[in-house]
Amino acid sequence: MSSTLKSVLCTAFLSVLSVNAASVKHIGSDITILTHNDLYGNSSTRGDAAIVLNTPKTHSQAQKACEELGETLWTPKSSRKNSKAENVEFLQYLGYEDRDARRNLYWIGGGSRDRCQALKLDGSIVETRCNEKREALCTQSAPLAYDFKPRDTSKRWQTTVDTGRQSITGFRDKHTFVFEGIRYAEQPKRFTYSKLYNGRGNVDALAYGPGCSQALCDSPDCSEDCLFLNVWTPYLPKKVDRKTKLRPVMFFIHGGAFTGGTGAENGGDMVSRGDVVVVSINYRLGTVGFLALDDGKTNGNFGIADQIVALDWVREHIKDFGGDPDRITIFGQSAGAASVRAFLGSPQAIGKYSAAISQSNLGDVWSNYFTIEEEVEVVGNAILEATGCASARSKVDCLRKVDLSELVNMPAVASFIVVDGKYVVKDKLPLDGSGKVARVPMMMGSLRDDAVAPIPMATTTDPVQALNDLGLPGPAIIGSGLFPTPEGPDEILNVFNVTARVATNGVFRCIDQATAYAAIENRLLPKVYLFEFMRSYQPVDWAPHDGLCSPPPTETHPYGDPSQEYYKCHAGELYYVWGLLIRAGHPPRDDYDVPFSQYIVDAWTSFARTHDPNPRPDFLAARGFSNTTAHLERSGLWTPATSNSLNLRELDWPSRQVDFKEQEQCEALGVGLDHLLGGDCPS
Repeated sequence: MSSTLKSVLCTAFLSVLSVNAASVKHIGSDITILTHNDLYGNSSTRGDAAIVLNTPKTHSQAQKACEELGETLWTPKSSRKNSKAENVEFLQYLGYEDRDARRNLYWIGGGSRDRCQALKLDGSIVETRCNEKREALCTQSAPLAYDFKPRDTSKRWQTTVDTGRQSITGFRDKHTFVFEGIRYAEQPKRFTYSKLYNGRGNVDALAYGPGCSQALCDSPDCSEDCLFLNVWTPYLPKKVDRKTKLRPVMFFIHGGAFTGGTGAENGGDMVSRGDVVVVSINYRLGTVGFLALDDGKTNGNFGIADQIVALDWVREHIKDFGGDPDRITIFGQSAGAASVRAFLGSPQAIGKYSAAISQSNLGDVWSNYFTIEEEVEVVGNAILEATGCASARSKVDCLRKVDLSELVNMPAVASFIVVDGKYVVKDKLPLDGSGKVARVPMMMGSLRDDAVAPIPMATTTDPVQALNDLGLPGPAIIGSGLFPTPEGPDEILNVFNVTARVATNGVFRCIDQATAYAAIENRLLPKVYLFEFMRSYQPVDWAPHDGLCSPPPTETHPYGDPSQEYYKCHAGELYYVWGLLIRAGHPPRDDYDVPFSQYIVDAWTSFARTHDPNPRPDFLAARGFSNTTAHLERSGLWTPATSNSLNLRELDWPSRQVDFKEQEQCEALGVGLDHLLGGDCPS
């Protein structure tokens, strides 16, 4: 019988025997899923994967541990002529992590009664005594979990982790271990703050928990009992001690205008390619999450507090999932980016993370915080009137009795961060030196045309009127001469180009540049890396303005030609950042969409590992990430902004460093570089 057929039959037999979830404790070894992951999914030509048993065992012990996982010892394809294994390049990363591993032998399948086969990282296959203790390579036959297909979370793929007083059972797919729907807080009484949950017993974490209550989302998809998080990890330790090689953690806060969205992202590709642990979270939204009343106790920011409680859970438990609680990078998009900004100045969050990434924070919209009284005036009174609670003796008790669906679907909705005195203590991030700011390295930026998606299409051919319609001072802006109307065949679209440029500058680009400048001049953030996406792939579930945020299709590019002009809109970076283009079922539009995503994932995860978005060349070589290596050789390094070099990274294929953009226009809009500076610059 051939060794390949023997392996197939053995794996099939083991799948029948393995009826209980594998436990890291019972396996008796740290375990790592290792694969190349070029983000092409099942169409990849480099799809080999293995489970590494990191704790040395005899050959028979290693085989038994593989069986606990429903697998067997891996038998790589080999050439009989020179006893070299084929397609083992992805294993070179073991030598990057541990230089001694280059000389190590790893148990694989095959051999005789007394002499068992082992593999060197150079692909050499040797026979050695079976009773020697070595690390081992198991097969990894779990299927890739696609977002648009049913996922296999059956017992065969399940894995259990003990943390605190709980045993949490998740599953693995081809690339990662996945734990979804882990409770981090009990459902709090409406309009009170959540508290860290430390449960006990056996818990299934095989599916996302319900999202937090929001408009047009009913039970069971959304609920007031929604404080769950999700963990993706490439590595599970048997036990944690000083020698345990914990991975950096990326803690994601979703967007959705503080009124919608969930943490049901898929972090698997980011995890397996970047060797990080990813956590995504739910938090309370809208009126349930952000209403404040001037009653001295309903102080708002319940959603922000939820996020911090989730971060506390991660700091307490993530080591059992292979993550390092001392190396947490918080990152978020849109409202999630606004949350990241709030964390930078929050006394309850400072010191709990080591780096931050902000993607498309909406400038003054969510960077200036209302007082509680202002929030009541802006939206609170309207909610009280609509619910009949305006004259109640206890307005908050009255609101607690309001039907949840009515509360989240009414036109008036609370969605503002306020100065509550505990979680948020200043009316803006104190970049002027008047308050405490987390001293962590940061990446921040947006897309070239970020405001196109949120603003309405122009309805006039007069740019002054179009700006007035947006509540902006049209005469002053157009009178500056800095925002000329382009000439094109569509006069409405010409005017929309003006409003989009003004809004993108005023809401996104200028505030990021001013933030970086103030942080640099007042020596608040150790390093600031700015970016602007010049390539985007608009999410299919949010495609405003009749496809203007997607490139036009051509005969050679039926899904759109990214080399043609199109708007790079809000949320258009998400598929790239998560590496999800193929896994989410979306076709590459050209030869560069997937390589570009490879580079973005590599940059984001490099920042989590080293606080530098430039992956180390030896890391890229060990992983076999040749596209990113070539991209960096062509584009040069991404450098931080400094007082001597106010520059940012235009993220494209290829990318490039450019000076801060539209500075005259930012000045004209009142959001110049000194907008957040305050006082005199330090000498």
